[in-house]
This record gives sequence, structure tokens and C-alpha cells, in this order.
Amino acid sequence: MIPYEERRAVYEAAIAHYGEESQIWMAVEEMSELTKELAKLHREKGTTVEALVDEIADVTIMMEQLRLIFKANEDVQARIGFKVTRLQERIRLDAGTGIPRLEGPPELTPVQISILQTYAKYSMHLVKTARATHYSRGSVSYHLKRVKEITGLDPLTFNGLQMLMAMYNDTREAGTNENL
Repeated sequence: MIPYEERRAVYEAAIAHYGEESQIWMAVEEMSELTKELAKLHREKGTTVEALVDEIADVTIMMEQLRLIFKANEDVQARIGFKVTRLQERIRLDAGTGIPRLEGPPELTPVQISILQTYAKYSMHLVKTARATHYSRGSVSYHLKRVKEITGLDPLTFNGLQMLMAMYNDTREAGTNENL
């Protein structure tokens, strides 16, 4: 296998030679080719492991180039870490082993908890939540964003809100966090 620094030099040369826009479109094309092979696999119509490996390699090469084009290598690594941890928690939840835990119950303020509860009560409707809590829509959005930053769970998604409410109900019953 070629060491990363040598591969990076080739990626940078490709970007310089073909141009950033061309390489971005090449990434789209390679992802499309992988999608096509996966669809063939799903339909059991003539793909091979070799074809899948080839397309996965092409997409991986293009993803590395996109990281360089957008100067996002560290950001991507950080997001991968976050998303793998989130995936691990989802697997644990799906396996029925309990509510996902960070390092104990999240430390939310009473305002954040009240907004979260009201947001769930009003079926994830920001305007109704704002009216019911007497906060502006912007304030409600800000507090929900802070909940996501604190807990790693996005209350703007159904699954995120569902997990947060399950955590709230679980910790309230257990009496482990006065705020919850």
C-alpha cells in the first residue's frame, strides 16, 4: 500500500491538473457508479465483489480529494468520531440495552428542558413552542441547538427528540438529575 503522504501528493497533483470543480464532479460520478453497483447487488443482477471493491476504492480516493479541496480533513475526522459514537449509542438503544448515555445525564438548564418538553408536546412545531413558552422562535431554535451541542442528540429530528425524551423520562424516574 502506498503511504498516505505519497497518496496525498498524487491527490494534490490531480486537483492542480484537473481543477477543483472537475474533481468535485468526478466525485459525484464515482459515487453514482458505486450507487449503481450497490443497486445491482440489491437486485441480485450481475455485480461482483471485485466491482464493488473497485467502486469503493474510487469513491474513497475522491473523498480524500474533497477533504483537500475543502481543507476539511480535521473537521471530517472530528465529525467521523462524533458520528461513530452516535452510531454506537443507536446500536445500543436498538439492541434494547437501555437509553444511550454520554458520561451520565446531560446537564441541561431548566429553560432548555422546558423548551424540549414543550417542543415534543407540540409535535416539533417551533412557532407553537415559541407561543407556549413565551420565547421568540429564534430563542427556541437557539436552545434546541444548545441541547444538541450538549447532548449530541438533535432534537430537530424525530429520533433525536425521541431519545432525548426517553433520557428525560428515564433520569426523572431514577432521580439522578435534579434538572431532569
